[in-house]
Amino acid sequence: MFLGGRRPHDSLHWLYGVLLVLLLPIAATYVGGRGPRREALVYGIAGLFMAGLTIRALTTGA
Repeated sequence: MFLGGRRPHDSLHWLYGVLLVLLLPIAATYVGGRGPRREALVYGIAGLFMAGLTIRALTTGA
């Protein structure tokens, strides 16, 4: 979309994009060898947070 000429109306979209890209590697380094229940919990919370960021980014766009 960006290369096609559609630019975000608000610079906050850049923050959402960066957070979405960085969230899973941060969660993976946090989990790093802990138990399977802890791993599922961390990835589940990260997934919910990513879904919330995605919905927020979609609703702030015009």
